[in-house]
Amino acid sequence: MIKIRQAIPDDAKQIVDISHRSWKLTYPNQSIGLTSKMVDARFKNLDSVIQGWQNSILSQDENNLVLIAEIDSVVVGFCRCGKLEQIGEIRAMYVDPNFVRNSIGKLLMTEALQKLSCCKIVIVHVANYNQRAIDFYQSQGFKKNTVPVNSVRITDDVEIPHIEMEKLIIK
Repeated sequence: MIKIRQAIPDDAKQIVDISHRSWKLTYPNQSIGLTSKMVDARFKNLDSVIQGWQNSILSQDENNLVLIAEIDSVVVGFCRCGKLEQIGEIRAMYVDPNFVRNSIGKLLMTEALQKLSCCKIVIVHVANYNQRAIDFYQSQGFKKNTVPVNSVRITDDVEIPHIEMEKLIIK
């Protein structure tokens, strides 16, 4: 059974592991020059990355929340969400690649949207070539918009281009 709960600092190592494996499967892209080795480099200083997540988890509040999906006490997905005034944000959502297509993303999204229900709109930035994520967000009621968004810089020469998607919250 999948359980959704708020993250605790001890979850950070599993969050980083899921992030790293998901990035390696999703983001390498020959056309933008992003290699698997470049992805690995983002996670090279593992202790620092884990500490960053622990700090984020320790500072959770209504504007910055990390949700965990777990099965039998094993973290299988997470969603980092928050809000700025009346705009909710899905800041990161990853499911363990071994558990994709098991409704984990849907359950995390449902919980995140409930936490952001006071907002008028919820946005998410998605790599413009991550069709699986775009399809998922569209299945959850998000639509592509025309707001220009910054790319995520990986190196001086490599950026991941993003699009913004939004979902209006009807009250």
